[in-house]
Amino acid sequence: AAKGSDIPFSDMFIITVNNHPLNHRNIVIPGVPNYTWHDWVEVDIYSFWMEAGENTIVFTSGSNSTNFDYIDLYSKDILTF
Repeated sequence: AAKGSDIPFSDMFIITVNNHPLNHRNIVIPGVPNYTWHDWVEVDIYSFWMEAGENTIVFTSGSNSTNFDYIDLYSKDILTF
C-alpha cells in the first residue's frame, strides 16, 4: 500500500486461535504518511472463546508488516450460572 493510505488489518496480520482464523476483515489501520518508533497502532478485536487448558494463538505477518514490537493480550472472565 502507498504511504498514507489505509491498510486492511489482514494485510498486516492474520490471527488464528486454536486453528480458527479470527474474522477481522472489516478492521482497517488508518494510514499516516510515515510511522516512526513512537507511533503505535491499537486494534481491538472482538472476543473469542478459549478452551479450558492450553490454547494456541498464532500471528501470521502479511505483506504490509515490517516490524512488530509487542502484543498486549487482555482477558476477562464471563461467569455463567
